[in-house]
Amino acid sequence: MSRSFAGAWYVLGAILLLIPAPALFSGFTNYALFFSCILGAGCLALPAIAGAVSRRGERIYRASRAVFLTLFFAFVAYFSAVSVLMAHSALRPQAEAGCDIVILGSGTDGSEPDMMLKCRLDTAAEYLKNDPDARAVCCGGKGNGKEYSEAEVMKNYLMELGIDGGRIFTEEKSASTRENLMYAAELLTQLGESRPLAVCTSNFHIYRAAEFASRAGLEDVGVLPAPTPAHILPAYWVREFFGISRMWLLGY
Repeated sequence: MSRSFAGAWYVLGAILLLIPAPALFSGFTNYALFFSCILGAGCLALPAIAGAVSRRGERIYRASRAVFLTLFFAFVAYFSAVSVLMAHSALRPQAEAGCDIVILGSGTDGSEPDMMLKCRLDTAAEYLKNDPDARAVCCGGKGNGKEYSEAEVMKNYLMELGIDGGRIFTEEKSASTRENLMYAAELLTQLGESRPLAVCTSNFHIYRAAEFASRAGLEDVGVLPAPTPAHILPAYWVREFFGISRMWLLGY
């Protein structure tokens, strides 16, 4: 491997290791952060690995390099395509007034919503204040070791922001985005009084949320994209990339 080529891998490795730093220093953890660290460490180690392979013979080295680069650029192309899809979906315009909203869960810290969920709830609360007739469905069950269901925490937070509890309904069985929307569809059917619907979730999550809404039978659903704090966006972006890939491959 030439020095310039090795230098490129060192630079890429350093970038991948630095990406999770702001989130980690703020106390935020997510498996996607460690994925970036593993990739970064792999890039830093690659020149040494290439050197070891080259010592086994030029033919083996060239074949190995061709296979590796083919797989690497195929992954980059696939990741880029999914990222473009996510970014395009994140730019969808916010639903106009006149909708009931389904707020997707994200995570809680005891009786408080986590940072990501607060962003979603703040976005939903602003919409609910601007449309006094709108109702909200908070989605999320009780995780292992949790005292409160996610939906209960979400409802309490919205009420603290001044939203009438009579306008807020809770769906407390779900444990995933797919289940959020599936069970929310069932609850909305039971409530009757059909109104247009909008899904409130993080901006990077819009594509997958809209896809699962369609699969749950919720047609022509609008969106309420919530902002994502910049220091944790890379981690959630990578996590969502894997979530979309799983949805395409396995259906959930």
